[in-house]
Amino acid sequence: SGSYLRKFYSQEDIRLIQLFDFNQFMIFENAIVHSNIILSKKAQRDNFSIAFQVKDKIDLNKPLSKYIGKYGVPFNHYNEDIWNILSENKLKLKNRIENQFSRIHELGLKISYGIKTGLNEAFIIDETTRKQLINLDVKNKELIKPIVRGRDTRRYYSNCSNLYMIISRFRGAEELISDYPELVKYLSKYESKLKKRGQVRNGQHHWLELDNNPQKEYFDSFLKPKIVFSEIVSEPQFYYDENGLFPEATTFFIQGGNLKVLTALLNSKCCTYLFKQFYSGGALVGKYRYKKAFLLNLPIPYEGAMKESDKIEKLVTEIQHKNASKNDFSKEDVELEKLIEKLYDFDDNELDILKR
Repeated sequence: SGSYLRKFYSQEDIRLIQLFDFNQFMIFENAIVHSNIILSKKAQRDNFSIAFQVKDKIDLNKPLSKYIGKYGVPFNHYNEDIWNILSENKLKLKNRIENQFSRIHELGLKISYGIKTGLNEAFIIDETTRKQLINLDVKNKELIKPIVRGRDTRRYYSNCSNLYMIISRFRGAEELISDYPELVKYLSKYESKLKKRGQVRNGQHHWLELDNNPQKEYFDSFLKPKIVFSEIVSEPQFYYDENGLFPEATTFFIQGGNLKVLTALLNSKCCTYLFKQFYSGGALVGKYRYKKAFLLNLPIPYEGAMKESDKIEKLVTEIQHKNASKNDFSKEDVELEKLIEKLYDFDDNELDILKR
């Protein structure tokens, strides 16, 4: 959302003097808003900009210049991309991993959004309703699929929602009417609300169809292995799914490449630190946004991890199995963390940054 402003300040004839970022510190009593103060002038850009980011509470009765003077860091590496207020050591770390490892967008992976119904109360049903519809016509089972929501995803596992979705796009409206009359009868209870959706009013699809209405291949892909994750979280929640769960609109999913290896990397403390520190665009009231554009920019040691793929896959399988049976998987988790830490090739100084 700040890309145009960042682009403006990145011009050669704009001199950025100081940036004071209040980070998570709320300076207004009655507004939850992230604030910063930028001092600049119309002049040739130079290399003497300075920035400070609040880490703890500060005394607003004291001059902010004292914080800038004592704790400020040089800020000359900014452009129209996400800004990072970094110490010299952290900036070196960021530059090294970007030069040494592939970004996720270079791996040929596909990140997609979950199914948008346009009216959840019509298309999402519980276990009781599912059984009733199948009892009325066993064919209905073909179009009723288990879903996973954003609130269900966790690190290496997913809670069972016990909810299902009527995937009416599988056949198209005409065949749905002729082949699944009981499903049509059920959805007809919501006909007036379904017809009020914008896509229906604009003639993009029939009122019986789901809102995002993509091709059949989109739904077929859910039956293949994928990584399901929630976007706004306090910790990574990447879950490797090979059980055919259908992601609902509050989730995203990844396909392509070695997904178990990718699951391990994205759930690791190393990747989490690097993502939050350099690529996430900052916290949102204590939560971080795994937005597609942010995530695709993250450098990961994928090639090195592929050389250890047998070991990593085995550990991920054991962790997910133990999660499903509510057993402790800390031993496997620690082993996986140490392996990924080694793949990033951190030196002692970088390890000290991560541990602090």
